Amino acid sequence: MSGLEDDAFAALVGLIESTWSGVTAVLREEQTGRANWENRLASGALGPPFVVVMLGPSRPEGWGIDNQAFRLPAAVTLVVSLTDSGAAVSGGSDVTGYLLQQLGQLRAALISYVGSAFQLAGDHPTLDASVKSEANQVLLNLQSPLQAGELSAQLLIGASP
Repeated sequence: MSGLEDDAFAALVGLIESTWSGVTAVLREEQTGRANWENRLASGALGPPFVVVMLGPSRPEGWGIDNQAFRLPAAVTLVVSLTDSGAAVSGGSDVTGYLLQQLGQLRAALISYVGSAFQLAGDHPTLDASVKSEANQVLLNLQSPLQAGELSAQLLIGASP
């Protein structure tokens, strides 16, 4: 990844850590060999709550001759334990509701972000805490007592003169 993507990732990590202070790790999704979050979780090297950030690939925006602007897809996945006491919402244990609440806080932070690393491109970020999401399918296949929620956004990185 180029410096622009690295800057966007660093800014996202800052937003994530300021929004969700209790996460044990913020990982950048990598598929190099077997160094991915699924294998780290299966081996016991990773425990909840943790966050996985997947970026890219970035694509030129295609407008303006001198623009150095790129559209960068970003997915932020929050993984929590089904037995996490932090998931107690209004007197009951509603993990899906808890995930949506937490993802909503990050969405608000992204919408109000005013730094120079990125800006939102197009629509506001979307949230998905359904059991049919890719992350939850992985967790089901691992027979793990965890549940995930995902925020998806399109970021605009770079600059225009």
